[in-house]
Amino acid sequence: MDQLLADSKKRTIYARITACMAVGIFLAAAAAFLAVVPKALHILEDAEQMLASAETAVTQISAMSESITATSTNVNTFITDNSQMLTDAVTNMNSIDYDKLNQAITDLQTAVEPFANFMSRFK
Repeated sequence: MDQLLADSKKRTIYARITACMAVGIFLAAAAAFLAVVPKALHILEDAEQMLASAETAVTQISAMSESITATSTNVNTFITDNSQMLTDAVTNMNSIDYDKLNQAITDLQTAVEPFANFMSRFK
């Protein structure tokens, strides 16, 4: 009987130790849970805000792409409609004799320089 009583006391002590350890583990897990959950919720809110920003950016990029496409279409139409005029303008610019133009400018400067000197005396 004494042996049973001693074994029962040992089992009671081990059961109490086990119960205290279980409560300690539960409290540690609860503390870790309480520390992690608010941070996780904050991270999820930040992720949601970034996704909303990404959606807005994608929408703006899509609108910008449509605008660029419309602009390039308008430029192509402009060039097509005015291609003959542009060709004529480039042809006329290519037909300019720059040597004669430079000579005409030099001649004009030579002709006007005495008049400019004369007029500068009346200042």
